[in-house]
Amino acid sequence: MRNKTKNRFVVINHAADLKIKVTAETLEELFLKALEGMAYLMYRNFEVPVAAQITVPVKVSSLDINSLLTDFLSEVLYQSEAKRAVFFKAKLKRFSNSELEAELAGRAVNKFDRNIKAVTYHNVRILRNPEGLWETEVIFNT
Repeated sequence: MRNKTKNRFVVINHAADLKIKVTAETLEELFLKALEGMAYLMYRNFEVPVAAQITVPVKVSSLDINSLLTDFLSEVLYQSEAKRAVFFKAKLKRFSNSELEAELAGRAVNKFDRNIKAVTYHNVRILRNPEGLWETEVIFNT
């Protein structure tokens, strides 16, 4: 299923859960596209506005790059629930294979179109594909 976000991510049907496949030229871009994909799943009328209504700083530390992606998206999910907002962008201030510091940007919503319960660690592997791009798949429990 293609969406209107310039093919930054693809939604893949997966049993009772949802899965996205993300492809990017850099690891930083991969994280940002995964964030965008999760925002789209949470709020179907997803459009990236010019200016954010809400900004939230986040810091995440993990054992490796795969866990960092899952932990980052989990923190974004927590902030979404806490602030009743959809976060569609992040400005990365610090990024390594085990640490990330960013400022999330989003907007308030009355309700989410789809409630995501958790971001799973199941089969998260960030790899380079044959074209030299970074890619991964992320599964969300709904």
